[in-house]
Amino acid sequence: MNRHVIFILLAFGLSLFPEVMTAQISYGGQPASFSLKEKAAVVIPIVRMEHVSNRQLMKAEPQSGLRLKPYKFAHTFKVDITPQNSGTWTVAADGTKIWRVKILSQGAYSLNVIFDRFKLPDHAKLFIYSPNHKKVLGAFTANNESGYGTLAVRPLAGDEMVVEYDEPADAEFSGQLRITKVNHDYKNAFGDRPLGQAGLCNVDVYCTDGQDLALQKQSEVRLIIAGSELCSGTMVNNTSQDGTPYLITAGHCITSATDAEQTVYYFNYESPDCGQNLGSIDGYVDQTVSGSILKARSDSLDFALVEMQNMPPANYRPYFSGWNNSASIPASTFAIHHPNGDVKKLSRDNDSPGVGSFSSKYISNAFWVIHRWDVGTTEAGSSGSGLIVNSSHQLIGTLTGGAATCADPVNDYFAMLNKQWSYYSASNMQLAIWLDPSGSGSTSVNGLDPYATNPNPCELFSNVQYGEKYVKQKLADNSGYITGKNSLKISAYAEKFNQSSQAELQAVAIAFSQTVTSPISAGKSFNLNVYDADPNTGLPNNVIATQSVSISSLQDSSMNYIPLTNPITTTGTFYVGYDLDYNNTQDSIAVFNAPARDAATYPVNTAYGKIDGAWLPFDQIADIGIKTSLLIKAHACNVLPTDVVDTNYHDKQFEVYYPTGGLNNYVYLQNNGAEGNAEISILDVMGRTLHQEQRYLTNEPVKVSIGNHNSGIYFIAVKTDKVREVMKVRLRTGR
Repeated sequence: MNRHVIFILLAFGLSLFPEVMTAQISYGGQPASFSLKEKAAVVIPIVRMEHVSNRQLMKAEPQSGLRLKPYKFAHTFKVDITPQNSGTWTVAADGTKIWRVKILSQGAYSLNVIFDRFKLPDHAKLFIYSPNHKKVLGAFTANNESGYGTLAVRPLAGDEMVVEYDEPADAEFSGQLRITKVNHDYKNAFGDRPLGQAGLCNVDVYCTDGQDLALQKQSEVRLIIAGSELCSGTMVNNTSQDGTPYLITAGHCITSATDAEQTVYYFNYESPDCGQNLGSIDGYVDQTVSGSILKARSDSLDFALVEMQNMPPANYRPYFSGWNNSASIPASTFAIHHPNGDVKKLSRDNDSPGVGSFSSKYISNAFWVIHRWDVGTTEAGSSGSGLIVNSSHQLIGTLTGGAATCADPVNDYFAMLNKQWSYYSASNMQLAIWLDPSGSGSTSVNGLDPYATNPNPCELFSNVQYGEKYVKQKLADNSGYITGKNSLKISAYAEKFNQSSQAELQAVAIAFSQTVTSPISAGKSFNLNVYDADPNTGLPNNVIATQSVSISSLQDSSMNYIPLTNPITTTGTFYVGYDLDYNNTQDSIAVFNAPARDAATYPVNTAYGKIDGAWLPFDQIADIGIKTSLLIKAHACNVLPTDVVDTNYHDKQFEVYYPTGGLNNYVYLQNNGAEGNAEISILDVMGRTLHQEQRYLTNEPVKVSIGNHNSGIYFIAVKTDKVREVMKVRLRTGR
């Protein structure tokens, strides 16, 4: 067989969209230095920031007489840190060149950095991690490059971080990196703070007030602008329904094109239960996208419309809100936002808003006025959040500011979409040309799930019921938690997911109520397990996947997002759980559970424990005896009806190879199985079919053209009468 190609096998699986690693989305993996057998502790040069006082920084914050509602949390140091002027280089045995530099800003609760130069060769990787290696961000690769060369990275808890760049020995060019901003968190916005910075009157989106907003809440996003300020924003649809990732926020949040480029967008930062007035469980912060392009903005109408540099992937489950640009006054409204940078909160006004003026700096009578919130309020960090019509779930405005507090939730002002639409004729100061690109004249559009037609959809499997407040519950004898070590000697726990589909489980999220580890066993781990169901009893049966998780890497009272190193395909009912080691008395974990359910609420039990080698549901364990659920959620993609057959995840028939040379708009497809007819489809990152053809595949490589499209990520789906496989390809077409 004559292959005039470079044999670089793509790392691929059945997973389609979640493997699109762009923008902030990282590839994972481990820094090369972690594997070095260094004889002595290597001294990594430190770049120290000038000492600042957190207390003085808070005192020095300017007070806005306009009552705007962004949330300033970090002080910015302007720096010039490059591999040429800072840090140290090491060469690994395989020739990998490793650059490391430590950044220290004493007293910071967290640090984040912004690169104004970020260009990497293929297979090079950038990581940011804590000096003890417990927290790692990355890898960031050439796939993270933006058109403007900037990369903003989300915060890392603590006052020091290590930046590491790993470059392969045969790199086609030397990577270009420059850090120009180090941001010092002086308010504990991203450190070890307990959750609950928002006022107690605020309501979690999983409370009963939010049970009709399961889709709409997916459009609300938390923003970190230029590494130092927090706001809220809303993904919005357009009349072409083409899935362009537009987001609208306040003009006083994103003030320039540079701000847009240096913004990190957080998806799904929300509490997994209803903690109203009782303390919320923190959400996870792993689903982010970095960078955007400013499309339109106005100071006097206080809005900024950006287009994200990259499409949020399907496993983020994004939703693009509908909108209404008329001046019709709705009967009632609501807003979802991030007060004080907290998890998503819900505010409701059961009455019609008024129309008024915010201040002389803004266009007169261009604001919806919320006279009084009936549920919740808004606070600093809520700026930019959308005002949504209760009946239609369409956006009509964006929050500028106001006087509302928990003590007196009155007089909030939302800039009107009706005015932002076309008050100004310039395209960079209006919404109309972007949200109605065809000039249809539509006054409203409904929301859009951009992945609704995805042939391999992603879902979040959860047994959480709206209004439930999950608890830490101990046994009656006070020997331990009912979900941890206790006198019953429960050796393993599992949460049941009663599904009727085939799905590829890619990650789990677990809310730990306790994570205890002693200093002498800081590396102690537990096993995270996935079980299939016994076909006769329905109880947990075989362990079909297991993964060791370090206890010291977890955060209690918080959702911990744990990607599976090897995703596993499940069919029908499956369980996710964890083991306990009673021989180790120093370390312990426990998970939040739902309060006892009864026939009048939700008489369902999905929690199971293993005693003396036998699995039992919680309501059949004598000293527990309640119907409940563990606060474990399962993230799955390729969710298909069980009558669709896919190849085994580890048994691939097809491989993709890149051609030699630089630019390319094609790849070679290698068939390692039986020859025969196949349908080959080319899809973009949103699952849209760009091209489809029938081919007879032999065991010789065949050339597959992607067509005349821009550089980026695409997918090749191959379907025969026996198998279906999807492979990711990255093309550099020069466009």
